[in-house]
Amino acid sequence: MRKPPNMETPRGDLRVANNPEIGDPSPSVGPRTSIVYRILLQGWHIVAITATLAAIASIALSLSLQFSFTATTTLYPAVRETSVSTSGLQRLLGVAGPQSISTDEAITTLNSTKFLSAFITNHNYLPIIYARDWNPEAGTWKEQAPTLMKAVRDFRRSMVVTTLPLSLAITVSYTSYDPKVAADTINLMITHLNATMRSEAVERSEGIVAHYQKTLQTGDRIPTDVRAHIVSLMSDEMKTLASAQSTESYAVRVTDPAYAPELRSAPQRTVITIIGTLLGFFVGLLILFTRHFVRSLRANLREDRLRGAAEAS
Repeated sequence: MRKPPNMETPRGDLRVANNPEIGDPSPSVGPRTSIVYRILLQGWHIVAITATLAAIASIALSLSLQFSFTATTTLYPAVRETSVSTSGLQRLLGVAGPQSISTDEAITTLNSTKFLSAFITNHNYLPIIYARDWNPEAGTWKEQAPTLMKAVRDFRRSMVVTTLPLSLAITVSYTSYDPKVAADTINLMITHLNATMRSEAVERSEGIVAHYQKTLQTGDRIPTDVRAHIVSLMSDEMKTLASAQSTESYAVRVTDPAYAPELRSAPQRTVITIIGTLLGFFVGLLILFTRHFVRSLRANLREDRLRGAAEAS
C-alpha cells in the first residue's frame, strides 16, 4: 500500500527546521530587499570607486576656481519733511510737492539700466569688470571690447539689492575677485546714487520754482490769498532746492559702509566636495542596478530561447 504523498518529510527540510542556528527557514525580509542586498554586496566596489573618483574631481574643481569676495553695505532712505496743507493748491497749479525717497524708489534706481550704464561709463568700470580681457600696460583690450549692455548685465549679476524684513533698511552687496574692488564699488555706487538723485531733484525743483514765478507774473488776476499760498509753496520748494544742493546723502544715508572682506564668499570647497561625492555615490548605484537589470534581462532571454528549443525538439 502506497503512502500518502505529503506524509513524509524530507530529511533536509527536517534538518533545517530542527537546527537552532539556521532558525526559521522563512526569510525575515522580502524577496526584493534580499535582491537589493545581494546586488549591493556583489557590486559595492563599483559604488566605492565611482564615489571616490567623483570626490577627487570635486576637490580638483574647487581648487581650480578663483576666489571671490562679497562686500555689503546697509542703507536707509533719506527722510525729509513735506508740506501737506498746500498739496491741494499744488495739484491745482499742476506741480508736485516736495517728496521723500522711498525704499522701492531707491531699489528701482539701483537696478535700472540707466543708472548702471551711467555708473559704468562715468567711472570707467569696463576694465574693472573685465579685468582679464584688459591689458593695463597697453591700455587696450586683448580681444574685442565688451559692449555697455553686456557690462550692465554682468554687473547686475554680481550685485544684490534686498530689503530687510519689517524695516526700511536696504542691503547692497557686490561680488568681485578683489576684496578692495568689491568694497570700493559699493561705496562709489552709493555716492553716485545720491549724486544722480540729487541732480534730478535740483532740476525738478528749479522747474517748479520757475513755474511758480511764471504764475505770479500773470498780474492781478490771482486772488491775494492764492498768491500768498503760491509764495509759500515757492518758499518750500526753494528750501527743498537748497537742501538738495547742500546735502550729500540726499537719496539714501549709509549706516554701515562697505569694507574690504577678509573671508572669501566662494568657492565653498567643502560643499562642492560633499555634493560631488554624493553625486558619484548615486551614479555608482545607478550603474550597479542598471548592470544587474541588463544581466537579468539577458539571462531571461537566454532561458526563453533554451526553453523554446527544448519544446521544439
